Amino acid sequence: MYGFNDDDRSRSTFSKQGEKDNLMVNKWQKNIIFFLRGWGFSFFIALIITLSFRSAIADWNDVPSGSMKPTILEGDRIFVNKLAYDLKIPFIGWQIAHWDDPQRGDIVIFFSQFLNQMSSSIYIYGLSGNKITIVG
Repeated sequence: MYGFNDDDRSRSTFSKQGEKDNLMVNKWQKNIIFFLRGWGFSFFIALIITLSFRSAIADWNDVPSGSMKPTILEGDRIFVNKLAYDLKIPFIGWQIAHWDDPQRGDIVIFFSQFLNQMSSSIYIYGLSGNKITIVG
């Protein structure tokens, strides 16, 4: 009637809808890029600081077994002071400063490959030069 047939109208509607979809996708991409530029760097720095803190200064561990009863129960979460004996470079483990050695009665956290556990905690009963026997 006006020089258009039904096929022309449907094509123009689809092309306009496709343009709107492309504009929405571009808008979301711009918003994501803006967010990452603005906050991504801050999140990255916060993550590095947190991981460095846990690697060199302090950490927490869950107690995997009941071997420390009644002082520490199985499943308890304990705070670990990694600055108690020395200072190490985060992630590498190189020792920068050493100021104390473990003493009798201290609780020590170590990573056990033989027990297939992430960490184990024990009391220190003997020091170097002492003989300790396990009876039983």
